[in-house]
Amino acid sequence: MKSFPTLLCLTFVVIGLPSALAQKRAEADQTREAFFNSRKNTSPKTARKGTAPQRKQPLAKATHAVTVEPVGLGYTLLKQGADGTPVRVSAGQVFHEGERLRLMIEPKVSGYLYIFSAENNGTPELIFPNPRLQNGENRVAAHVLYEVPSNNEPRSENRWFAVQGAAATEHLYLIISRTPLEDVPTGKALVTHCGGKADCAWQPETAAWGSLVARADTAVTTSQEAALGQRLALAERHSLERHIGLPPSAPAPAVIKMNQSVQDKMLITVMNLIHK
Repeated sequence: MKSFPTLLCLTFVVIGLPSALAQKRAEADQTREAFFNSRKNTSPKTARKGTAPQRKQPLAKATHAVTVEPVGLGYTLLKQGADGTPVRVSAGQVFHEGERLRLMIEPKVSGYLYIFSAENNGTPELIFPNPRLQNGENRVAAHVLYEVPSNNEPRSENRWFAVQGAAATEHLYLIISRTPLEDVPTGKALVTHCGGKADCAWQPETAAWGSLVARADTAVTTSQEAALGQRLALAERHSLERHIGLPPSAPAPAVIKMNQSVQDKMLITVMNLIHK
């Protein structure tokens, strides 16, 4: 009789665990379905270039009118294969010296994309937008694919992330916002800041960055796809080359993140890449 409360507690745990897993799977399915439905509304439109800049918002305070679609993005990690072509790999694996990686991103909504990189607990650096490409502009269109680093880099050594150096964890912070972040230079401001330097690394102020990172992956639903080892599909290559939206039949991103509320004006998520 003394063990009855313990058995009862274990029963609740065993019954509750499948229910929680089922709810998590349902949320992932809903997230993926909403992402694909959004593709139907945007493809195969061509990405607009030279869009007039909108009024910028503070780094950690983006506020403007509510829109229907929640902010979201999908991303896939690619590794350079033996023949030089990119293939899908898991971001959860351990990477080794000499391997070369690239990130492929699909925004769910049109807006402004920012990517920061920080090794271990080091200072974050802005790696997208890039002053060497499109004059530092970072306007992106819904369901059009973008590569970071870009395969259009003038120098081949800049077209991939090269795994090198001591063992570390590389944190990649992906931010998609409906409006530009006020304190982050883009376009002409970024080009001017870099002044033609090949290795330009703009860094945010500590206080503003801390406020921003605190919001990473909060109130966000996630869906993950296990299709690894595949090369880019024709639709993906067309999207990258022609700046057109993906059709619903195109392969899914490896990971999809989406805000739960349309009230949220930006989505911030982090990837952790381990290399030894």
